[in-house]
Amino acid sequence: MKLSKKSILGIALLAGFFFLLTVTIFSYHLSVNGNSPGIFAPLVSYHVELMVVVSTLGIAVGAAVFYLMSERLEAKSADIQVTGEMLLKFMSDEDRKIIAFLVKGRGIATQSEVSHLNGMTRLKAHRAVMRLLEHGIVLVERVGKINKLSLEPALLNALAEVPAEKD
Repeated sequence: MKLSKKSILGIALLAGFFFLLTVTIFSYHLSVNGNSPGIFAPLVSYHVELMVVVSTLGIAVGAAVFYLMSERLEAKSADIQVTGEMLLKFMSDEDRKIIAFLVKGRGIATQSEVSHLNGMTRLKAHRAVMRLLEHGIVLVERVGKINKLSLEPALLNALAEVPAEKD
């Protein structure tokens, strides 16, 4: 796994913060027992102030790590949106309508509901659903006399980011 410079910086910030926190707790524990070494004497004398400084540093480190990692998440979200848009461009209008309807319904609908979409008949809906099933885009589950359609979970996640088309 390749780590970027920002990831390494984030890990280093967290490690430094935890090291400082450990030293602070260790020095406070020594002062309570009464055997504080000379090097930790300032830490023991000003332990309350040091706790405030460590808390402030903790907030700053948390904000810095969040900022560094949020850029990576935004980039991944943009990639997912582009992938979803590209996928929709390769589909027919009927397929796009069905996919958009499934995304609005959180990935689940019945074939009967799909056949009631604008410009869609039962035959067109059936053929489009079979085409999508053949390509592995939707899953069809027979529930009595009803076909329950569900969008492939990976596609649902990718398409949930894509802005909805206007009908």
